Amino acid sequence: MTEEDDNSRDEGKVASLKERESTTENVCPVCGSANIVFDRERGEVTCGNCGTVIDVYIDHGLDTKMRVDERGQRMGVGSPETLTRVDKGRSTMIKGVKDAHGKQITPNQRERMRRITRVQKQLYVSTSIERNMKIALRELNKLTTMLNLPMTVRESAVIYYNKLVKMRLTWGRRIEEVVAAAVFIACRMAGIPHDIEEISQYAEVREKAVGRAVRLALGKLRIRLLPPSAKNYVPKYVSSLGLPYEVASNAIKLLDEAEAKGLITGRDPSCLAGAAIYIATRLEKQERTQVEVARTVHCSELTIRNRSKEIAKYLGIKLKMS
Repeated sequence: MTEEDDNSRDEGKVASLKERESTTENVCPVCGSANIVFDRERGEVTCGNCGTVIDVYIDHGLDTKMRVDERGQRMGVGSPETLTRVDKGRSTMIKGVKDAHGKQITPNQRERMRRITRVQKQLYVSTSIERNMKIALRELNKLTTMLNLPMTVRESAVIYYNKLVKMRLTWGRRIEEVVAAAVFIACRMAGIPHDIEEISQYAEVREKAVGRAVRLALGKLRIRLLPPSAKNYVPKYVSSLGLPYEVASNAIKLLDEAEAKGLITGRDPSCLAGAAIYIATRLEKQERTQVEVARTVHCSELTIRNRSKEIAKYLGIKLKMS
């Protein structure tokens, strides 16, 4: 809808309201006051003395206050379109055993509705790709919900999976493995720190199978994933350890200084994040053992100790290991 259409509708509404004002009596029928107020915003004709609503203007046109989705597009009523459903959320499913008034329908009508529903489901997923997508989207929605991913990342994962289906990457592989691979790629492209091990655990598939699917998918999609930043892992690990915001802020500062001195290259970013968090807990007197940090970041206690010593040594921090 353009601005010209909005302006023409507003002008028509004001003209209609003025016509209503001219035909409305100028005296309140309750108190007899001549203080009549015409509220164009709410579409009401009220008495300024006693507050009685004398007349109401009803706009039967379209709603001008339309909702805006995440992409900035204006929408009308109803659910917004989403790629996380096969039909993008535009179809209507026939189901239920009650009519519009809430009354139970007759057995003959119920059998007829059952046949109509069955035919509709057959039309709803008519091709093999649509059947595959229906199963995959159910698994993808479950996985992304457990990972608490935003809608933009979910839709990116759907786009990647749809491309992989058309490239026949799902042939001979479990749908859950390819879904996990698509979610992993979408997370990495968005800078969200979820590794293959974590995603495979939530998807209940083997980590090696997901890693193999990720490598094949990257080759098919011609996508090159950059190494994740250690700083992206800090908020997640700090939250898991129940530490305050100051620890996360100091850990990020330590990683910035370590990167400036060239200590980041060639090292596991999650382990670096764990080491920075461990040093920050000692500086902020928020005691966490190396074992607790190592379990949270999924690496060994020895690695946390070695990385912490390296960072403390090159940054000139006196750190006594517990």
